[in-house]
Amino acid sequence: MVKMSNRHVLVMLTVFGVQLGLVVKAADPAELAWPSVERSETRPWTWWWWHGCAVTKADITANLDALQK
Repeated sequence: MVKMSNRHVLVMLTVFGVQLGLVVKAADPAELAWPSVERSETRPWTWWWWHGCAVTKADITANLDALQK
């Protein structure tokens, strides 16, 4: 591991801060804004997970019937 002096660390942090400031300043404000939310994106989602091959037609039918109710 390379041992760096406090001065080297300060210079590196300063350069990083300047670069970060330039990137943020150059970014288009429209790109940084929250995207609009579409109605189709706000509906609830369901995820089923079966371990391995423990899937049968009867189990799938029972789960889908329960969801429909």
